[in-house]
Order: sequence, then structure tokens, then C-alpha cells
Amino acid sequence: MDAKEKEIFTLINNHRRQYDLPVLETSINLAYVAHTHAVDVSENNLDVYGAIWINMNYMVLSALQHYAKTSGPYSDKARQIYGQLRTNLITNMYRVYEKTGHIWEQYDDKTGHGQGSHSFTGWSSLIVLIMSELYDD
Repeated sequence: MDAKEKEIFTLINNHRRQYDLPVLETSINLAYVAHTHAVDVSENNLDVYGAIWINMNYMVLSALQHYAKTSGPYSDKARQIYGQLRTNLITNMYRVYEKTGHIWEQYDDKTGHGQGSHSFTGWSSLIVLIMSELYDD
């Protein structure tokens, strides 16, 4: 791991500790912004808080796959998190599709239920690339 990568991991770990970011990890997948994140309601769209967004999960999975393939002290942990997150995301989207017949814009971080627009194949279609394990490196 080069100096820049070490610096990035240090920043991420410090940021997680400072803002107690484990709250972002849900039993379903990874939420975009925690419910407890400070927000000015008048200037922000609240539907981003607490929701699971496929595009954000795609970016996280892409980074985790990169570090899982990079030899170093974080490769095993990155591989473990990558596998768990990928499996949970695919399983949840499939389960909701089987139940509702729709792919949704976002998913509830507590229940995994689809929410927002349905029959939404914008960034939610990234699930195909996630299933194929195709990420831009």
C-alpha cells in the first residue's frame, strides 16, 4: 500500500470515528446518509436520509473490490465486506422484485422494502453490473 492509500484509509477511519459512522451500516445494506445526520430540513431533500441507493452501493462495492484485489493489510477485510454487501444487495433487490414485480429507486434501510419510484431502472439497473462484478477500476 502506497503513502496515498495509507492516508486515505487514515482519513476514512478518523472520519468514521468522529461521526460514529457505523450507524450507516444497516442489516440490509449500506444507507447513503444516516437518519441521525444533522440536516437543515428547509434546504434538503429528506428522502436521501436513511435510504439505500443502488448507485452509492455500486461505488462502495467498486472501491471494496479494488482494495480486496490489492495486496496489503486491508485486502482480507475489504474482501469480506465486499462479499457480504454484494450478496445482501442482490438478495434484497431480488426478494423485493419477486414480491412487488418492480425494481425501485431506493430501498428502506430497516425493512429493505422498495420506496420512491418503482419500475425505476436508472441507477438501480447498476445491479446488473454488480451481479456481473463489472466495475470501473
